[in-house]
Amino acid sequence: MRKETEVSLATDSSSCRAFAQRQGVGRLKHIETKYLWLPQCVKLGMLTMTGVATLLNVWDIGAKKLSKLRRSFLMLLMHGRGGLR
Repeated sequence: MRKETEVSLATDSSSCRAFAQRQGVGRLKHIETKYLWLPQCVKLGMLTMTGVATLLNVWDIGAKKLSKLRRSFLMLLMHGRGGLR
């Protein structure tokens, strides 16, 4: 028995969102064919892509040097979401 699920992918990368919304590769160079499934899934409505605002991007904790206040705020956001996923 198969169940239908809604899939939403959140990213802070505007270039990733732009790539996913493309119809074909256009002027892109050096793209591996194994990544072409993403625009196809978006086009078919199998998944949606949303953006993550910089202010709310909890993954910045592992990627950027942040002030203590900023780290505390992001940790609070993570705690409110039930921890890391």
